Amino acid sequence: MSNSELLFNFGRYEFELRILERPVVYLKNKASGQIVPLMMEGTFHRDGLVLGSSGYTDPEGSFDAEFEETEDCYYGHQTENGRFIPQRRAYPKAEWECVLKPGDQIMLIHIPEGADITAEYVMEAIRDVRPYIRKNYPGWDPVALHSGSWLLNPLMEQILGKESKIAKFAALFNSYPILSPGTSVFSFIFKMKLPSMQELPSREVIEALPENTRLERALKQMYLDGKAVLTYNGAIFWDKDEK
Repeated sequence: MSNSELLFNFGRYEFELRILERPVVYLKNKASGQIVPLMMEGTFHRDGLVLGSSGYTDPEGSFDAEFEETEDCYYGHQTENGRFIPQRRAYPKAEWECVLKPGDQIMLIHIPEGADITAEYVMEAIRDVRPYIRKNYPGWDPVALHSGSWLLNPLMEQILGKESKIAKFAALFNSYPILSPGTSVFSFIFKMKLPSMQELPSREVIEALPENTRLERALKQMYLDGKAVLTYNGAIFWDKDEK
């Protein structure tokens, strides 16, 4: 099938069937069910975000992701509070299993402009789409839903509160930071077309942004303070009874 044939509408959202290419491994604790992402490569700022992302370009104290798999154990850097920790930890295979790795089948979710991202609606769609895929796309049975967006940034909870629709949507995902210029909110929220999506607009442009909503006001102030809303990737896994 062509890539266009693997992109389809289902319910309120658009989905796409893909093979995971990002260098990330997800482990699941067999007893507790805890899931952690471990990066297989990459260089990280001392604060745990990807070095080179907006606001995180100083290499002092940076560290490289070191992932290793042996016969009995996985070794890597997990996330805490949305950031990778510099200490490499051991994850014995007797206690942890790999539930997602590069080369596995995944499903992406695309949120159309104006679509309702209420957590209940999203989870309902994710549950219902799995049998649809099995029926209509022979050979495809995604391991997980995988997505990337500024919506998954933990800052959204700090800005809007954990009961906000965006924060609840983000909480569905087990997320990790990726290299990001922090420009996505300008097109998605402020409807701006930037000369380059790799560079933040000038302070003069930011000062002229509207403040019609709580989110607009908060984002504008954040950028005026020299911060940026970086993009995160994340995964949602089906429960065992949904496999």
